[in-house]
Amino acid sequence: MARPMKTGLDYFPLDCVPDGKLELFIAENGAEGFGILVILWRLIYKDEGYYIKFDNDLVLRIRRASLSHAETIENVINNALKRGIFDKSMYGSYGILTSAGIQKRYLTITERRKEVRVILEFLLIDVCEYKNLFIVNNNPENTGLSTQSKVKECKRKNVSFPSVSTLEGENRVKFLSSSFLKSPFRKEAYDFADWFRTLAPESVTFDRDAWAQVWEQLRRIDDRKNPDEMKLAIQWARADPFWSTNFFSPLKLRKRNEDKVMYIDIFLAKMKQAKYTENGTQNGRLGNQKPLDKAGAEEVAASVASDPRLRR
Repeated sequence: MARPMKTGLDYFPLDCVPDGKLELFIAENGAEGFGILVILWRLIYKDEGYYIKFDNDLVLRIRRASLSHAETIENVINNALKRGIFDKSMYGSYGILTSAGIQKRYLTITERRKEVRVILEFLLIDVCEYKNLFIVNNNPENTGLSTQSKVKECKRKNVSFPSVSTLEGENRVKFLSSSFLKSPFRKEAYDFADWFRTLAPESVTFDRDAWAQVWEQLRRIDDRKNPDEMKLAIQWARADPFWSTNFFSPLKLRKRNEDKVMYIDIFLAKMKQAKYTENGTQNGRLGNQKPLDKAGAEEVAASVASDPRLRR
């Protein structure tokens, strides 16, 4: 099974000698404020690596770690924004806490990773300096020109992005929708993609993002409440003699057959109809066959008993 792609860091560097902005911040906010700031840095590097969203959940996480009051935490963060420790424009535009320094440290530490995913709009640094970036768009409806211009600028400097996937031509980078990036099912979706890869043949191209987005849409858009049952149906389909040769990728799950029925619903129905032998193995391909009730089983038994070809 493929290991999930790592995002955050296990550690982060902290300068022994603070710069002027940090010195003034510490003078204004004291030891408690500096402690809150260090906790905030830790959460940034641990989670996404280079930014974090400023919301009530963040305040609660810092409060749990620092035992400080929520009002104190919010004041400390606002003071950090005023002192330029975090970028005001990024906070104003996207509600995130980040800085050029945080981003440089993160990308320097992760420079040996094969692929590092970053949201283009959140970057304060020159993307051309890093060759392992997988650039995604936070808002694909509005960012086409800015995305293309930055990539074109890198190409003008003879810098390429070997890990960037294209959708239509060289100048359009692959994006993940903002609804997916913010979805509560995102982690579950990536876990599903990694799980499905263990069921799929090696000949199938593994597209972790595309597979994860299908699962996320099943959960969020289609409002599927029972993920465990869906996974059982998928396992059934991958083991079925017919479907195992016609179902290789999660991309099929939300597609519809000629009767406009989603394939995930077909798999769920077939699984529920499936007959199993006493040892739990599947008893052949079902097709449109329905399970026998008691009367049907007795009828089959009677016909077998009366068949002269089966008499000894």
